[in-house]
Amino acid sequence: MKKKISIALLLLSLVGLAAFAQEKSKEEINYKYQPKDWGVSFNVSGLIDNISLESMEDINGNPAIRVRKFIDDRWAISAGFGLNSFNIENSRVDSVGAAENQFDSTYKRTDFFFAPGVEYHFKGTNRLDPYAGLGVTIGTIGSEDIEVNDQMIDTTGTASFQRTYNNPGGFTFGANLTVGFNYFIAKRLSLGAEYQWGFIASRTGGDYEVVTINDPISGASTTTRTTGSDRVTNNGFRMRSTMGVTLSYFFNLERGK
Repeated sequence: MKKKISIALLLLSLVGLAAFAQEKSKEEINYKYQPKDWGVSFNVSGLIDNISLESMEDINGNPAIRVRKFIDDRWAISAGFGLNSFNIENSRVDSVGAAENQFDSTYKRTDFFFAPGVEYHFKGTNRLDPYAGLGVTIGTIGSEDIEVNDQMIDTTGTASFQRTYNNPGGFTFGANLTVGFNYFIAKRLSLGAEYQWGFIASRTGGDYEVVTINDPISGASTTTRTTGSDRVTNNGFRMRSTMGVTLSYFFNLERGK
């Protein structure tokens, strides 16, 4: 009996050692990025039944595509790119008494943002990747071009009203400090969050022009041109976070992995 108990204890010990060795082996696996890896990051919003991926935002709140390139196991360079183009058209036809009213309007604007930066990644663990970084945001805010056309059509003719409005754009600049972390839930796939604190400055507007053309059914057409200046300057320090979950994936183009 004692011999059987000894054999059973020995077998249990061997199984325990094997399990410990296997678990230790798992712990030693490096789930994180490798030197020379590239990384791309998104914000994740919504709950389990309504989850979605969204683009990152820079310190000015502009949506951007964010990528990283690791120089070695500590240093990485990052860049965010954003191109927002608005071309909104509105068309409506209805009636006013016996007349038909045709209304059309357009709104156009294009913004561009570029946000380079550098990051230092601390040692952490085989899954946890804390880091700190410095970055800047440089952007242009496009001019606003607005055009409105309004026509009243009845049996006596057509009356038209047209107005065009141009408001100059501007620029935006930001410099920020970033502190954050990635936690790798699988090889090269991580969830994380970060805080940013920095300075932002922007200036928009300038000399604008409004041109109005009124063409009634009867009588002469009139054109009115209005000019002026309207500038807005904004600057200051602020803190923002991307604590809504950040999803990052890392890959290596050279090794094809």
